[in-house]
Amino acid sequence: MKKTLLIFCCFCFLLLAQSSFAVSFGVKLGFNTTSQDFTFSQFGDLGKLNKTGAEFAFFLEFPLVSTFSFTTEIRYLQKGEQFDYFSWAGNVTNPSGISTRLSYLSFLALAKLKIPLSGFNLYGLIGPRFDFKVGPKELVGFEIYTNNYQSPIAGSIIGAGMEFKLGGVGWFLVEGYYGFDWKKLYDSADLVIDTQTVGFLVGIRTP
Repeated sequence: MKKTLLIFCCFCFLLLAQSSFAVSFGVKLGFNTTSQDFTFSQFGDLGKLNKTGAEFAFFLEFPLVSTFSFTTEIRYLQKGEQFDYFSWAGNVTNPSGISTRLSYLSFLALAKLKIPLSGFNLYGLIGPRFDFKVGPKELVGFEIYTNNYQSPIAGSIIGAGMEFKLGGVGWFLVEGYYGFDWKKLYDSADLVIDTQTVGFLVGIRTP
């Protein structure tokens, strides 16, 4: 994982150093819904648990041709997790609820394919991401799992959106995405956690 991250960072640095294209930048903010699938060896599949969190990002966009660009992005996002019917005593009829936020700093490298139209563009996004967990460090009663979640964890994002021309000011963005991990968030003999994220963002970028 560390070698993959190093190669990713070096690639982005070389692109920045050698690019002679006009670079635009911008910000995004919005929310996501994270779906985590918990499968215990003792109780089986508990189903998907969903929770909504906030996110915001700063990005640089490097236009290569009029219809294609490369985007690097630093994103802070909250991924939720919540138990509302699991008992640590092993009795699912006597629930003890746990609810928290898992915060991540995410680094993305996305290919952006545009379809220019009159006054706005349609676009699609695809590429890898690397998520670093920044909190919480401990969750009482659950730290045996939380402290051993994969971090950094790699995954991919597939998205689509529209950008509207704001005169000479720049562009207004409306964007949705689906994100998934390349491996399990947690994988042991007693518990497997798989996660997916769906998000919605708005933003502004310079011309």
